[in-house]
Amino acid sequence: MIPFDINVPVSPEPTPLCEIMQRMGSDKGAASAYAQHNYTRYYHPLFNPHRKSVRRVLELGIFGGASLRGWREYFPNATIYGLDIDKETLFTEDRIVTAYCNSTSRSSVLEALDGLPLFDIIIDDGPHYFDAQYSFWEWSNVKCNGVYICEDLDRNDGRWERWMREGRLVDIPHVHNGTDNKLMVWTP
Repeated sequence: MIPFDINVPVSPEPTPLCEIMQRMGSDKGAASAYAQHNYTRYYHPLFNPHRKSVRRVLELGIFGGASLRGWREYFPNATIYGLDIDKETLFTEDRIVTAYCNSTSRSSVLEALDGLPLFDIIIDDGPHYFDAQYSFWEWSNVKCNGVYICEDLDRNDGRWERWMREGRLVDIPHVHNGTDNKLMVWTP
């Protein structure tokens, strides 16, 4: 697989991934600028060259499973893995496998990842505070051989500054005045 180019520009227009995630009911992006997040305007330029070669995607934070189903459609040859602390959200469907994981517990993260292959993409959409995000990154990124993304950064926590030097901060403008439409992106 060719390396991911994390320096791709954010698309000024809605993308095919925006449409997929909107149809699935995900908050990751929509064709409208009024979406809660519009990460798909970055994700599509980042992932599109790899759509057919991506084999394994891991997302922390399942909620209702909408984004897992969106990834399954977007990546036609991939198995999608989802991890969550809420056992009520776990499910299995064609090419989607989910499991329990407490991202703030090293033993839970290592147990959830035990026996799983390397992932082409890891997306952390779990607890949106520094300690949880940093811990999951530290314990799980060794399972990533492509790109690692942390969503919904709270930049009000000054501890991000050191961490940001190790990756790319992507601040995606949107119509809301919130501060959480930011991503950190790394490649090994």
